[in-house]
Amino acid sequence: MSLKFKKLIFAFLIIFASPVVAHAFGLELRGNFGGTFVDPGGMNLFLRNNGIKEVYVYGNVGGDIIIFPIIVPIGVGARYEYNGVKVDAINKGAINEGELQAAKWSALLTARIVQPAFYGGLIFTLGVDHKSTFTLRTPSGKRTYNDNQVNTTYSIGFDSGFKIFNIRLGSEAGYQSYVIKEVKGSAAGNSGISIDLNGFYAMIHIGVGF
Repeated sequence: MSLKFKKLIFAFLIIFASPVVAHAFGLELRGNFGGTFVDPGGMNLFLRNNGIKEVYVYGNVGGDIIIFPIIVPIGVGARYEYNGVKVDAINKGAINEGELQAAKWSALLTARIVQPAFYGGLIFTLGVDHKSTFTLRTPSGKRTYNDNQVNTTYSIGFDSGFKIFNIRLGSEAGYQSYVIKEVKGSAAGNSGISIDLNGFYAMIHIGVGF
């Protein structure tokens, strides 16, 4: 093997392998803020029938912990996410109001292309919710609908960002599947509501990496 060829191999390893090696055994902690664009089916019909505006976007707030345990840039971790939206009356001056609150835990897998100052790649989540509540407020009083079932959720998206020393600034966009099968009221005569939260989402990440 010629000296020139050895130098080319060495240069290739420095350029392409060193970012991967430097990323091995990494840890990321980050907060997530964004929203999901949805058409939640039966929930919107229920809102409209009670004089409340329909929902087409709801907020996402949460956090990730990601560990990169091997020499290739594949990370595993967990994501906590709180989803919520509050909408008021269709007619100005009315006190009708609807509020959705849902929280879930998911396992997380990400596969990245890593460079010294930039990263990007696919991200997958699969999990379950542990709390979903819909509250209706009207002149006649307050009604609360709870879901006692476990609903599965998954997402697939593209995750990218910049590394500034230990600071991570990034964004993520993709598709989420999440259906709350039925929230039911405790009072007699309160029928169940199906809430379809499937839709495209976008969020920003702010965190630290080690």
